[in-house]
Formats: sequence, structure tokens, C-alpha cells
Amino acid sequence: MMNSKDEIRILEIDQLARDSVRDFKFKRALFKKLTSDPSRIFKAILGPRGVGKTVLLQQILLETKDSIYIAADSLDRDTDLFEVVKFLNEKYGYKSYFIDEIHFNKNYQQALKNIFDFLNIRLF
Repeated sequence: MMNSKDEIRILEIDQLARDSVRDFKFKRALFKKLTSDPSRIFKAILGPRGVGKTVLLQQILLETKDSIYIAADSLDRDTDLFEVVKFLNEKYGYKSYFIDEIHFNKNYQQALKNIFDFLNIRLF
């Protein structure tokens, strides 16, 4: 179960993420590639620091219905991301999750496996 403090933080950061990219008109070529195939359930963006991964993720978020942005580095390292996604899906009905800085989470590999195995959602 997710505590209300984490829930509020996630919802606030989601709104900040959306607001921060509303005026960014330029979209990288990868934007079209990542948004053109809605059937793919899991999509990952990899690359060195400072190349625009977060901005790209947030731009896709803005154009994706029933979606939420989660900054994993704003949560405790031990937070169970599977439980977070499951809770948000059940309470708010989000279908697409944009998890940034996922490597900050201690058990992200297991969480990703559980999300893929048990939840019917899209994950970026």
C-alpha cells in the first residue's frame, strides 16, 4: 500500500512535469517512433545524462491519455514500484506510466517484471 505522502508527491510532480514541457515545441525524431506504435506495452529510453530523455518522456506524457509521470528519484529507494503502479491504476485508472530515473529504485528489475506479468498497463 502506498502512503498518502507519496501519493501527493507523485501527483504534484506529475503536474509539474506536464507544466514544464507545455511550451517545448521541438520534438526529437525519437518522439514519433515512440508514439507511433501503441501496441507495444513497455518502451525504454536509454542514453547518457543531459541528452533530453526526461523532456522526451514528458512530451510523450502530455499526448498520452490516462497517463501519469513518476519520478523514481523522488521516492524512497525501497518503494515498491509495482505497488505504486497497482495503487494508481486501481484508484485513478491510469493506463500509461512514465517512470523517470527508475534506476534510483532498489528493486526496479523485479518491479518491472511484476508489472509486466500482472498489470494491464503501458510503461515508458
